[in-house]
Amino acid sequence: MEPVELSICANRAQQPTDLLHLLERFKPGCHVSVIPWEKEWAELSQAAFYRHGPDVSQVGSSMVGDIVSMDALRQFSDREIASFGGAAAFSQPAWESAHRGGDRQKTWAVPWLADPRLIYYWRDLLEQAGVEEASAFQTFDDMETTFARLRASGVATPWVLPTSHHLAAVQTSASWIWAAGGDFVSPNGRRTLFNSPEAHTGLKIYFGLYRYMPPAAQPLEAATALKVFSDRQAAVTMGSSRIGETILQDAPPEIRSRLGFALPPGPPLVGGSSLIIWKYSLQGNTAVELVRFLTSQEFQTEYGRRLGYLPTRLDALAAPPFSTEPHFQGLARALSNGRPFTPRSLGGLLEDKIGAALVSIWADVITGADPDLEFILTRWLEPLARRLDLTLGSVG
Repeated sequence: MEPVELSICANRAQQPTDLLHLLERFKPGCHVSVIPWEKEWAELSQAAFYRHGPDVSQVGSSMVGDIVSMDALRQFSDREIASFGGAAAFSQPAWESAHRGGDRQKTWAVPWLADPRLIYYWRDLLEQAGVEEASAFQTFDDMETTFARLRASGVATPWVLPTSHHLAAVQTSASWIWAAGGDFVSPNGRRTLFNSPEAHTGLKIYFGLYRYMPPAAQPLEAATALKVFSDRQAAVTMGSSRIGETILQDAPPEIRSRLGFALPPGPPLVGGSSLIIWKYSLQGNTAVELVRFLTSQEFQTEYGRRLGYLPTRLDALAAPPFSTEPHFQGLARALSNGRPFTPRSLGGLLEDKIGAALVSIWADVITGADPDLEFILTRWLEPLARRLDLTLGSVG
Protein backbone atom coordinates (compact mmCIF):
# COMPACT_ATOMS: atom_id res chain seq x y z
CA MET A 1 0.00 0.00 0.00
CA GLU A 2 1.20 3.52 -0.80
CA PRO A 3 2.35 5.62 2.17
CA VAL A 4 -0.32 7.91 3.59
CA GLU A 5 0.03 11.48 2.33
CA LEU A 6 -0.56 14.63 4.35
CA SER A 7 -0.72 18.11 2.84
CA ILE A 8 -0.02 21.13 5.02
CA CYS A 9 -0.20 24.85 4.39
CA ALA A 10 2.77 27.05 5.13
CA ASN A 11 4.35 30.40 4.39
CA ARG A 12 6.91 30.42 1.62
CA ALA A 13 9.87 30.41 3.98
CA GLN A 14 8.61 27.54 6.12
CA GLN A 15 9.90 24.01 5.66
CA PRO A 16 8.18 20.91 7.10
CA THR A 17 11.35 19.74 8.85
CA ASP A 18 9.83 19.74 12.35
CA LEU A 19 6.70 17.99 11.12
CA LEU A 20 8.64 15.29 9.30
CA HIS A 21 10.71 14.63 12.41
CA LEU A 22 7.60 14.27 14.56
CA LEU A 23 5.86 12.08 11.99
CA GLU A 24 8.64 9.52 12.26
CA ARG A 25 7.01 8.55 15.58
CA PHE A 26 3.77 7.80 13.74
CA LYS A 27 4.64 6.01 10.55
CA PRO A 28 8.04 6.22 8.87
CA GLY A 29 7.59 7.06 5.22
CA CYS A 30 4.52 9.23 5.69
CA HIS A 31 4.64 11.69 2.81
CA VAL A 32 4.16 15.42 3.37
CA SER A 33 3.39 17.96 0.65
CA VAL A 34 3.44 21.71 1.27
CA ILE A 35 0.87 24.14 -0.13
CA PRO A 36 1.63 27.88 0.13
CA TRP A 37 -1.20 29.62 1.96
CA GLU A 38 -1.86 31.88 -1.03
CA LYS A 39 -2.48 28.81 -3.20
CA GLU A 40 -4.56 26.91 -0.65
CA TRP A 41 -7.96 27.23 -2.33
CA ALA A 42 -6.62 26.48 -5.83
CA GLU A 43 -4.87 23.31 -4.66
CA LEU A 44 -7.69 22.04 -2.45
CA SER A 45 -10.42 22.72 -4.98
CA GLN A 46 -8.37 20.85 -7.59
CA ALA A 47 -8.12 17.82 -5.27
CA ALA A 48 -11.88 18.00 -4.66
CA PHE A 49 -12.72 18.29 -8.37
CA TYR A 50 -10.36 15.61 -9.70
CA ARG A 51 -10.71 13.32 -6.65
CA HIS A 52 -6.96 12.90 -6.51
CA GLY A 53 -4.29 14.11 -4.11
CA PRO A 54 -3.36 13.74 -0.44
CA ASP A 55 -5.23 11.51 1.99
CA VAL A 56 -5.33 14.06 4.81
CA SER A 57 -5.11 17.84 4.46
CA GLN A 58 -4.65 20.83 6.69
CA VAL A 59 -7.19 23.49 5.70
CA GLY A 60 -8.02 26.93 6.98
CA SER A 61 -11.10 26.33 9.11
CA SER A 62 -13.19 28.87 7.18
CA MET A 63 -12.89 26.71 4.07
CA VAL A 64 -14.35 23.52 5.52
CA GLY A 65 -17.92 24.42 4.55
CA ASP A 66 -16.87 25.19 0.96
CA ILE A 67 -15.27 21.77 0.56
CA VAL A 68 -18.20 20.03 2.24
CA SER A 69 -20.46 21.56 -0.41
CA MET A 70 -18.33 19.85 -3.08
CA ASP A 71 -19.10 16.40 -1.59
CA ALA A 72 -15.38 15.69 -1.37
CA LEU A 73 -14.85 14.84 2.31
CA ARG A 74 -15.05 11.67 4.34
CA GLN A 75 -17.22 12.09 7.41
CA PHE A 76 -15.77 11.25 10.84
CA SER A 77 -17.88 8.72 12.70
CA ASP A 78 -19.01 9.24 16.29
CA ARG A 79 -16.72 6.41 17.34
CA GLU A 80 -13.72 8.05 15.64
CA ILE A 81 -14.45 11.41 17.28
CA ALA A 82 -14.74 9.65 20.64
CA SER A 83 -11.33 8.07 20.06
CA PHE A 84 -9.87 11.61 19.72
CA GLY A 85 -11.36 12.49 23.11
CA GLY A 86 -14.67 13.87 21.80
CA ALA A 87 -15.69 17.47 21.31
CA ALA A 88 -15.13 18.15 25.02
CA ALA A 89 -11.40 17.52 24.59
CA PHE A 90 -11.04 20.61 22.37
CA SER A 91 -11.37 24.33 22.87
CA GLN A 92 -14.99 25.24 22.15
CA PRO A 93 -14.25 28.11 19.68
CA ALA A 94 -11.78 25.89 17.79
CA TRP A 95 -14.26 22.98 17.69
CA GLU A 96 -17.05 25.31 16.56
CA SER A 97 -14.85 26.67 13.78
CA ALA A 98 -13.96 23.21 12.47
CA HIS A 99 -17.44 21.79 12.93
CA ARG A 100 -19.38 24.35 10.91
CA GLY A 101 -20.59 23.53 7.44
CA GLY A 102 -23.62 21.64 6.21
CA ASP A 103 -25.40 19.31 8.63
CA ARG A 104 -24.40 20.29 12.18
CA GLN A 105 -24.82 16.69 13.30
CA LYS A 106 -21.98 15.57 11.05
CA THR A 107 -18.29 16.12 11.63
CA TRP A 108 -16.20 16.76 8.55
CA ALA A 109 -13.09 18.26 10.16
CA VAL A 110 -11.16 18.14 13.42
CA PRO A 111 -9.49 21.30 14.80
CA TRP A 112 -5.71 21.15 14.67
CA LEU A 113 -4.00 24.48 15.36
CA ALA A 114 -5.56 27.67 16.75
CA ASP A 115 -4.50 31.19 15.83
CA PRO A 116 -6.44 33.85 17.78
CA ARG A 117 -5.84 37.54 17.16
CA LEU A 118 -4.13 39.68 19.79
CA ILE A 119 -3.11 43.30 20.22
CA TYR A 120 0.68 43.68 20.47
CA TYR A 121 2.33 46.76 21.91
CA TRP A 122 5.64 48.12 23.15
CA ARG A 123 5.44 48.47 26.94
CA ASP A 124 8.05 51.20 27.26
CA LEU A 125 6.30 53.43 24.70
CA LEU A 126 3.02 53.17 26.63
CA GLU A 127 4.88 53.91 29.86
CA GLN A 128 6.51 57.02 28.35
CA ALA A 129 3.06 58.21 27.30
CA GLY A 130 1.68 57.70 30.82
CA VAL A 131 -0.67 54.92 29.71
CA GLU A 132 -1.52 52.08 32.08
CA GLU A 133 -1.20 48.73 30.31
CA ALA A 134 -4.11 47.16 32.14
CA SER A 135 -6.62 49.72 30.83
CA ALA A 136 -5.04 50.75 27.54
CA PHE A 137 -7.28 48.62 25.31
CA GLN A 138 -10.27 47.65 27.45
CA THR A 139 -12.76 49.69 25.41
CA PHE A 140 -12.66 51.45 22.06
CA ASP A 141 -12.66 54.78 23.87
CA ASP A 142 -9.67 53.60 25.92
CA MET A 143 -7.91 52.62 22.70
CA GLU A 144 -8.53 56.04 21.15
CA THR A 145 -7.24 57.73 24.30
CA THR A 146 -4.14 55.51 24.30
CA PHE A 147 -3.32 56.43 20.70
CA ALA A 148 -3.86 60.14 21.34
CA ARG A 149 -1.53 60.05 24.37
CA LEU A 150 1.09 58.11 22.44
CA ARG A 151 1.07 60.73 19.71
CA ALA A 152 1.23 63.56 22.24
CA SER A 153 4.28 61.87 23.80
CA GLY A 154 6.12 61.97 20.48
CA VAL A 155 5.17 58.63 18.89
CA ALA A 156 4.45 59.61 15.29
CA THR A 157 2.74 56.29 14.45
CA PRO A 158 0.77 54.85 17.36
CA TRP A 159 -1.04 52.16 15.28
CA VAL A 160 -0.19 50.04 12.27
CA LEU A 161 -2.17 47.36 10.40
CA PRO A 162 -1.78 45.76 6.99
CA THR A 163 -4.23 47.45 4.61
CA SER A 164 -3.78 45.36 1.47
CA HIS A 165 -4.29 41.85 2.88
CA HIS A 166 -7.79 40.36 2.50
CA LEU A 167 -7.64 37.94 5.41
CA ALA A 168 -5.98 40.40 7.79
CA ALA A 169 -8.72 42.94 7.08
CA VAL A 170 -11.44 40.45 8.05
CA GLN A 171 -9.54 39.03 11.00
CA THR A 172 -8.80 42.39 12.64
CA SER A 173 -12.06 44.20 11.86
CA ALA A 174 -14.14 41.32 13.29
CA SER A 175 -13.54 42.49 16.88
CA TRP A 176 -14.99 45.93 16.08
CA ILE A 177 -18.01 44.50 14.24
CA TRP A 178 -18.83 42.04 17.02
CA ALA A 179 -18.32 44.60 19.80
CA ALA A 180 -20.87 46.88 18.12
CA GLY A 181 -23.45 44.08 17.99
CA GLY A 182 -22.90 43.28 14.32
CA ASP A 183 -21.83 40.17 12.49
CA PHE A 184 -20.81 38.99 9.04
CA VAL A 185 -23.62 36.52 8.33
CA SER A 186 -26.94 35.62 9.97
CA PRO A 187 -27.01 32.58 12.31
CA ASN A 188 -28.81 30.46 9.71
CA GLY A 189 -26.27 31.41 7.04
CA ARG A 190 -28.94 32.66 4.63
CA ARG A 191 -28.13 36.37 4.49
CA THR A 192 -25.26 38.77 5.10
CA LEU A 193 -25.08 41.18 8.03
CA PHE A 194 -21.84 43.05 7.36
CA ASN A 195 -23.77 45.95 5.79
CA SER A 196 -26.11 46.35 8.78
CA PRO A 197 -26.16 49.55 10.89
CA GLU A 198 -24.49 47.66 13.77
CA ALA A 199 -21.64 46.44 11.56
CA HIS A 200 -21.24 49.95 10.11
CA THR A 201 -20.95 51.35 13.63
CA GLY A 202 -18.07 49.02 14.44
CA LEU A 203 -16.38 49.51 11.07
CA LYS A 204 -16.49 53.30 11.33
CA ILE A 205 -14.61 53.09 14.63
CA TYR A 206 -12.15 50.57 13.13
CA PHE A 207 -11.40 52.59 9.98
CA GLY A 208 -11.51 55.84 11.95
CA LEU A 209 -8.24 54.83 13.58
CA TYR A 210 -6.52 55.54 10.24
CA ARG A 211 -5.56 58.89 11.81
CA TYR A 212 -2.97 57.06 13.92
CA MET A 213 -1.58 54.92 11.09
CA PRO A 214 1.61 55.55 9.06
CA PRO A 215 1.14 58.70 6.96
CA ALA A 216 2.02 57.04 3.62
CA ALA A 217 -0.99 57.19 1.25
CA GLN A 218 -0.44 53.70 -0.09
CA PRO A 219 -1.52 50.16 0.85
CA LEU A 220 0.55 48.40 3.51
CA GLU A 221 1.56 44.80 2.88
CA ALA A 222 1.48 42.44 5.86
CA ALA A 223 5.28 42.08 5.90
CA THR A 224 5.74 45.86 5.75
CA ALA A 225 3.31 46.47 8.60
CA LEU A 226 5.08 43.85 10.71
CA LYS A 227 8.46 45.45 10.01
CA VAL A 228 7.16 48.89 10.98
CA PHE A 229 6.05 47.47 14.32
CA SER A 230 9.03 45.16 14.97
CA ASP A 231 11.39 48.07 14.17
CA ARG A 232 9.50 50.03 16.85
CA GLN A 233 8.37 52.67 14.38
CA ALA A 234 4.81 52.02 15.58
CA ALA A 235 3.65 51.42 19.15
CA VAL A 236 0.70 49.06 18.64
CA THR A 237 -0.45 46.49 16.10
CA MET A 238 -2.82 43.55 15.94
CA GLY A 239 -2.54 40.17 14.33
CA SER A 240 -1.88 36.47 14.59
CA SER A 241 0.29 34.50 16.97
CA ARG A 242 3.06 34.54 14.38
CA ILE A 243 3.66 38.27 14.98
CA GLY A 244 4.62 37.74 18.58
CA GLU A 245 6.51 34.55 17.85
CA THR A 246 8.54 36.19 15.07
CA ILE A 247 9.54 39.11 17.29
CA LEU A 248 10.27 36.93 20.30
CA GLN A 249 12.48 34.63 18.24
CA ASP A 250 14.47 37.36 16.47
CA ALA A 251 14.80 40.15 19.03
CA PRO A 252 17.45 40.42 21.76
CA PRO A 253 16.30 39.79 25.36
CA GLU A 254 16.02 43.47 26.26
CA ILE A 255 13.61 44.03 23.36
CA ARG A 256 11.60 40.87 24.02
CA SER A 257 10.84 42.02 27.55
CA ARG A 258 9.25 45.20 26.19
CA LEU A 259 6.68 43.38 24.06
CA GLY A 260 3.20 43.29 25.59
CA PHE A 261 -0.01 41.47 24.64
CA ALA A 262 -3.65 42.36 25.21
CA LEU A 263 -7.11 41.29 24.15
CA PRO A 264 -8.87 43.68 21.77
CA PRO A 265 -11.91 45.56 23.11
CA GLY A 266 -14.23 43.23 21.21
CA PRO A 267 -14.14 39.42 20.99
CA PRO A 268 -10.93 38.38 19.19
CA LEU A 269 -11.30 36.36 16.02
CA VAL A 270 -10.13 32.77 16.42
CA GLY A 271 -8.48 31.62 13.23
CA GLY A 272 -6.63 28.41 12.71
CA SER A 273 -6.68 25.22 10.74
CA SER A 274 -8.40 21.86 10.75
CA LEU A 275 -7.68 18.38 9.45
CA ILE A 276 -9.87 16.72 6.81
CA ILE A 277 -9.84 13.29 5.18
CA TRP A 278 -10.65 13.17 1.49
CA LYS A 279 -13.46 10.89 0.35
CA TYR A 280 -11.33 9.51 -2.49
CA SER A 281 -8.61 8.27 -0.10
CA LEU A 282 -8.08 4.52 -0.17
CA GLN A 283 -6.42 4.61 3.25
CA GLY A 284 -9.38 5.45 5.45
CA ASN A 285 -8.25 3.65 8.60
CA THR A 286 -4.64 4.83 8.33
CA ALA A 287 -5.84 8.37 7.59
CA VAL A 288 -7.95 8.32 10.77
CA GLU A 289 -4.94 7.05 12.73
CA LEU A 290 -2.89 9.94 11.33
CA VAL A 291 -5.51 12.50 12.40
CA ARG A 292 -5.62 10.87 15.85
CA PHE A 293 -1.84 11.19 16.12
CA LEU A 294 -1.78 14.80 14.88
CA THR A 295 -4.45 15.83 17.39
CA SER A 296 -2.92 13.99 20.35
CA GLN A 297 -1.77 15.97 23.37
CA GLU A 298 1.85 14.97 22.83
CA PHE A 299 1.96 16.02 19.19
CA GLN A 300 -0.01 19.24 19.64
CA THR A 301 2.17 20.35 22.53
CA GLU A 302 5.41 19.76 20.66
CA TYR A 303 4.34 21.03 17.23
CA GLY A 304 2.50 24.08 18.56
CA ARG A 305 5.54 25.06 20.61
CA ARG A 306 7.82 24.83 17.59
CA LEU A 307 5.54 26.82 15.27
CA GLY A 308 4.22 29.37 17.75
CA TYR A 309 0.58 28.35 17.29
CA LEU A 310 -1.80 27.21 20.00
CA PRO A 311 -2.91 23.60 20.27
CA THR A 312 -6.66 23.08 20.13
CA ARG A 313 -6.72 20.36 22.80
CA LEU A 314 -7.55 21.56 26.30
CA ASP A 315 -5.09 19.16 27.97
CA ALA A 316 -2.27 20.54 25.80
CA LEU A 317 -3.31 24.13 26.54
CA ALA A 318 -3.18 23.37 30.26
CA ALA A 319 0.44 22.17 30.07
CA PRO A 320 3.75 24.07 29.65
CA PRO A 321 4.75 26.07 27.72
CA PHE A 322 1.19 27.20 26.91
CA SER A 323 0.26 27.52 30.58
CA THR A 324 3.51 29.22 31.65
CA GLU A 325 4.92 31.49 28.90
CA PRO A 326 3.33 34.98 28.76
CA HIS A 327 2.84 35.05 24.98
CA PHE A 328 1.09 31.69 24.94
CA GLN A 329 -0.95 32.66 28.01
CA GLY A 330 -2.16 35.76 26.17
CA LEU A 331 -3.10 33.69 23.14
CA ALA A 332 -4.93 31.19 25.36
CA ARG A 333 -7.00 34.04 26.85
CA ALA A 334 -7.82 35.22 23.34
CA LEU A 335 -8.81 31.69 22.37
CA SER A 336 -11.16 31.26 25.33
CA ASN A 337 -12.71 34.71 24.81
CA GLY A 338 -12.82 34.60 21.03
CA ARG A 339 -15.16 33.68 18.23
CA PRO A 340 -14.61 31.93 14.89
CA PHE A 341 -15.46 33.68 11.65
CA THR A 342 -16.75 30.55 9.99
CA PRO A 343 -20.34 30.70 8.70
CA ARG A 344 -22.33 27.52 8.12
CA SER A 345 -21.30 27.30 4.47
CA LEU A 346 -19.14 29.07 1.89
CA GLY A 347 -16.88 30.50 4.59
CA GLY A 348 -13.89 30.69 2.29
CA LEU A 349 -15.83 32.55 -0.39
CA LEU A 350 -17.30 34.99 2.11
CA GLU A 351 -13.95 35.62 3.79
CA ASP A 352 -12.34 36.36 0.42
CA LYS A 353 -15.08 38.64 -0.91
CA ILE A 354 -15.58 40.57 2.32
CA GLY A 355 -11.81 40.90 2.72
CA ALA A 356 -11.47 42.29 -0.81
CA ALA A 357 -14.14 44.90 -0.06
CA LEU A 358 -12.42 45.89 3.20
CA VAL A 359 -9.12 46.32 1.35
CA SER A 360 -10.90 48.60 -1.15
CA ILE A 361 -12.31 50.59 1.77
CA TRP A 362 -8.82 50.93 3.23
CA ALA A 363 -7.57 52.25 -0.13
CA ASP A 364 -10.29 54.93 -0.16
CA VAL A 365 -9.72 55.86 3.48
CA ILE A 366 -5.95 56.25 3.40
CA THR A 367 -5.88 58.20 0.13
CA GLY A 368 -8.68 60.63 0.97
CA ALA A 369 -8.63 63.82 2.99
CA ASP A 370 -11.18 63.67 5.82
CA PRO A 371 -12.95 60.65 4.28
CA ASP A 372 -16.71 60.17 4.68
CA LEU A 373 -16.62 56.71 6.26
CA GLU A 374 -20.37 56.03 6.03
CA PHE A 375 -20.34 56.86 2.33
CA ILE A 376 -17.28 54.69 1.66
CA LEU A 377 -18.66 51.73 3.63
CA THR A 378 -21.98 51.88 1.78
CA ARG A 379 -20.25 52.23 -1.58
CA TRP A 380 -18.36 48.96 -1.18
CA LEU A 381 -20.49 46.87 1.16
CA GLU A 382 -24.03 47.45 -0.13
CA PRO A 383 -23.57 45.96 -3.63
CA LEU A 384 -21.47 43.11 -2.24
CA ALA A 385 -24.18 42.29 0.32
CA ARG A 386 -26.81 42.14 -2.44
CA ARG A 387 -24.71 39.75 -4.53
CA LEU A 388 -23.78 37.49 -1.63
CA ASP A 389 -27.36 37.39 -0.35
CA LEU A 390 -28.39 35.87 -3.68
CA THR A 391 -25.60 33.28 -3.39
CA LEU A 392 -26.37 32.39 0.23
CA GLY A 393 -30.07 32.16 -0.45
CA SER A 394 -29.50 29.70 -3.27
CA VAL A 395 -27.35 27.31 -1.20
CA GLY A 396 -28.79 27.78 2.30
